[in-house]
Amino acid sequence: MKSLTRALHDPEAIVAPTTPSRAILPYRMPAKVLHWITAALVGGMFASGVIATQLGEGQVADILFALHKLTGALTLVVIVLRLIYRATQYPRDLRLAPRRRSWLHGRCMRSCF
Repeated sequence: MKSLTRALHDPEAIVAPTTPSRAILPYRMPAKVLHWITAALVGGMFASGVIATQLGEGQVADILFALHKLTGALTLVVIVLRLIYRATQYPRDLRLAPRRRSWLHGRCMRSCF
């Protein structure tokens, strides 16, 4: 209890381990940029599709459907780029790479199909 009280009043009393047993590496900048481009394209594709469907017919709906198709094609291109990037870039140190939960990963992949 004394150590907890001391830690609450003195932040320097908490000492982090100097050598973590497993460090989690951050994603590199190209992976982050490709991720957010994909997220923006999917969001735009969803929004343009929903709004165009609600409008029904007309010039604005036609433009939104064309935008919906364009963002879908661009999303496909970005996904292919992401796959190529992922296939060519390896973790900096495989010993530090986080372990995957194979059952969770497999379950998520099966739910996509």
